[in-house]
Amino acid sequence: ETLKTAAGPTKGEAAPSTETTSSIWRIEDDDGLLVEEVQTFRSFGAHGVAHITSEGSHYLAVSMYYADFVAILKWDGSRFEEHQRLPCEGGGGICAFVVDGQQRLAVAEFGKKGVSLFGLEQDKFHHLQYLQADGCCHVSTTCLNKRTYLIAAANWSSTTKWRTASTVFSLTRDVFAPSFDLSSGEGSSTLTYQGRHFCFVAKHKNPDGSCCRRSPLYEWRRGKYQLVQELDHDDGAHGACLFEATNSKLYLAIACCGDREKKSYSRNSPVYEISLDPEIVVRRKKSLPTTGAVAFVAFDLGGRTYLAVANEQDEQRGGNVESVVWAVT
Repeated sequence: ETLKTAAGPTKGEAAPSTETTSSIWRIEDDDGLLVEEVQTFRSFGAHGVAHITSEGSHYLAVSMYYADFVAILKWDGSRFEEHQRLPCEGGGGICAFVVDGQQRLAVAEFGKKGVSLFGLEQDKFHHLQYLQADGCCHVSTTCLNKRTYLIAAANWSSTTKWRTASTVFSLTRDVFAPSFDLSSGEGSSTLTYQGRHFCFVAKHKNPDGSCCRRSPLYEWRRGKYQLVQELDHDDGAHGACLFEATNSKLYLAIACCGDREKKSYSRNSPVYEISLDPEIVVRRKKSLPTTGAVAFVAFDLGGRTYLAVANEQDEQRGGNVESVVWAVT
């Protein structure tokens, strides 16, 4: 089975209910933002994507909740084609990072209750290490003082329920080991700004299972993340994006999913500005209307910064909802 057509072969059979069509878009600055879908590919509950470049080659790694593999797609000069499958039990969050020049992947596996690490060597990814992290749904990495850290954001486990902590792993002699814990959360975002490093954890649920309306912002101090303050947001924070815009200001966008149990998704996702003078001052700058927002991503193009949200669903249309791109002014 390969991705020979736009949506992949079905071999004459009806597509399973878990099959989804994922899209690749090209974004251009043509006297305004031009967004064009250029390719679709077959997936099974696609949950995350990471882009990797190595020795002139481009790869996309796609984690899939309903599949037993992570799909590695490789650019062939005109489109991304399936290149490799990595074993994975219920893929969640995924991220790419570099250690000593080697491209690597971290993938949250719901089925195995942990994180699998892979390294790219001679055009193929190979398994490197498994990290026990029950409840982990999102992964991110950062490098501080020449040491790599992996944040395994966790929200729920069968043993600790909604009191499950997120774990920060540190890399020593090419092996990750647990270092310290952070608040539970659906996702995290890190950024170094003006020589200071920050981490935000998007907290979806309170310990009693109710939707959370406050999430923690941390700063790296004395070898670990220290709590700066908790920021208000609508219920169900699911993801976040710390970013420095082309205006040299630091922002934090928090994706608020709403309440899945009540099937209520229309929320205002906040954007904060964080200034250092030298005390940390956090001001709410904007409230963006979203529908089941699960993630934000920021990117620069043509001298401007843009912020895109991934909307999951709403009360009327289900999953047939648009995702939105805003310009940062």
